[in-house]
Amino acid sequence: MSYLNDSLLIIRTMRQQGLTIPAIGGAAGYVIPNFKEGLGDLAENTLSVASAAGDAIPEISAAYKQKYGSFMTHEAVAFAAATDAMIQAIEIAGTDDPDAVRDALDALEYCEGFAKGMPGGCINFDENGHNAVTYPIMVQWRGDEPVTVYPPSDATTDPIWTLEPTQ
Repeated sequence: MSYLNDSLLIIRTMRQQGLTIPAIGGAAGYVIPNFKEGLGDLAENTLSVASAAGDAIPEISAAYKQKYGSFMTHEAVAFAAATDAMIQAIEIAGTDDPDAVRDALDALEYCEGFAKGMPGGCINFDENGHNAVTYPIMVQWRGDEPVTVYPPSDATTDPIWTLEPTQ
C-alpha cells in the first residue's frame, strides 16, 4: 500500500529508468483519479489490488461518472454497498431499532444494486460481521480508469503483462 505521492514516485521512477516490468500497487494511491492525473500515460497498465470496482456495475458507474466527473472508486462502491445493505436491513426489520436492524443484517443476503459491485456480487455477513462472499480483486489502469483483470470470474478484460519501453 502506498499513499498517493509514494505511488507516483515509485511508478514515475520505474518508467523513467526504462523498467517495463509490471508494477503492482496495494490500493490507496494506486486506485484513485489523482494517480492518473499525476502520471498521465505512465499510469497505463499499472496493476493494483482493490476491494471493489465500478466496472462490475457499469450502468451505476456511468451515472456516477456523469454526475461527479470521475470513475467510481473502490471505496465509493464499497460504501454505497454498505449503505444499501443498511437500508435493506431497516426495510426488512420494519424499524430502526438497533437490535432488530442488527438481526436483519445478520440474516441479509443481498445481491442487487451496489452489492453487485462487490467481488462475489452479494452482501452476506458471517458470524464476525464480515462480508462472507467477497474477496480482493486485481485492477489495471486502462486509459482514464482502472478495470478488473483478476480473478477471471470478475475480470472485465484480460491483464496486460508486458509494457512498451519508455523513451
